[in-house]
Amino acid sequence: MSLVFDSNTNKGVPMKAIMYGAGSIGRGFIGALFSSLGYEVVFIDVNDWLVDTMNTEGTYPQIIMKEQKEIHWIKNIRAVNGKDLDAVRDEIADADILATAVGASVLEKVDPENAIDLLICENLMDADVLLRKWLLAALPENYHLIMEQRLGLVETSIGRMVPPPAPEDDQEEHHPLAVRVEAYDFLPVDKSAFKNPIPKYKKIVPYEPFHFYLERKLYIHNMAHVTTAFLGKIYGAGTKI
Repeated sequence: MSLVFDSNTNKGVPMKAIMYGAGSIGRGFIGALFSSLGYEVVFIDVNDWLVDTMNTEGTYPQIIMKEQKEIHWIKNIRAVNGKDLDAVRDEIADADILATAVGASVLEKVDPENAIDLLICENLMDADVLLRKWLLAALPENYHLIMEQRLGLVETSIGRMVPPPAPEDDQEEHHPLAVRVEAYDFLPVDKSAFKNPIPKYKKIVPYEPFHFYLERKLYIHNMAHVTTAFLGKIYGAGTKI
């Protein structure tokens, strides 16, 4: 478990990760990754049912889609309603790392307020440029330099697929928070964007220059997927995972 020293109690306390968005990527990939690193994971979402269910259950199954399925129960989690701005600010105040997986249309609503690294886990080219623009527009001008110096806007490359549930689901897949994912679970990150030390974990892969990595994924990974989908549509192929 990842711990940080608390000078008031002279004890180590769990480090905290904030995960904006409790959808398929937030739960199925990034939140699960933080949990495996030993962080307490606090999900922020505006879906009332989702927030309440996460707090009631306190865990959820991550189902790895392989020839023989693997079930990982993701623990040490809770959720905060994103509509409660005071609660969100309180959680961010002592967080150790942030990540977003909210979708490009909602990214503008993310507004971290303290010095920290923010992992932008969106399928959006130049997401850091857009988020920086929105943050600068929202902050008073005298805070601009502080933000640039203390907030790391870290682009990531999301290569993990999250398939929808199938009719023949196992019992675990009927859990209200169950999420199915492919086995691939590495997270490439922009090495040059971090303000703090990069978490040392084999599945977090720092890379520089990062824009080259994103373009490679776009033309090889994404293009291969869409080409396969178009060919399947043309030839009337079905889908099976």
